Amino acid sequence: MDNEVIIYLISGFVGGLSTQFVSKNNLRDSLDTKSGWRKELFNIASKDKIILDDVYRLKAAIKLSKHTNKRMKVYSFKFMTNVIYNLCDEYIEEYENDCKKSPLIDNYNHREIIRICARYLLKYHWDYLSSFTIFKGVLKDSRLRKFDKYAEESCKQIQENYEKINCT
Repeated sequence: MDNEVIIYLISGFVGGLSTQFVSKNNLRDSLDTKSGWRKELFNIASKDKIILDDVYRLKAAIKLSKHTNKRMKVYSFKFMTNVIYNLCDEYIEEYENDCKKSPLIDNYNHREIIRICARYLLKYHWDYLSSFTIFKGVLKDSRLRKFDKYAEESCKQIQENYEKINCT
């Protein structure tokens, strides 16, 4: 009799965890599908002619405002979103007046940096959603190190090719 109770408790626990995991992923997928967030980023990352509206879209995709934590870890997601936010602000300021003539971002390096940032967000988002974590904190450090690697690669690609940002 005791074994049956233990089996029922374990089954209920495992069933509850799997239900929580599936419903959480379904909610994320549903919100992503309805908002078209990934589709918009994919369009930005894959198009040749980047316009000022794309820069605004990229900025809107990351956060309402910059992270204010001065001690954030280099190459963390917060660090990279601040880098993207700063780049978007810089390009908006630079191209806002030119937009009346043509909405096109005419500098190839600036367009490529916007594409790199969009690809980073797509990669981070895809891998974050596909990571199997039921409990917060389980595998958190190793998972975050993997994501920090994406930020480091993107940041260094921008820095090496376009000398635009300081990644340290």
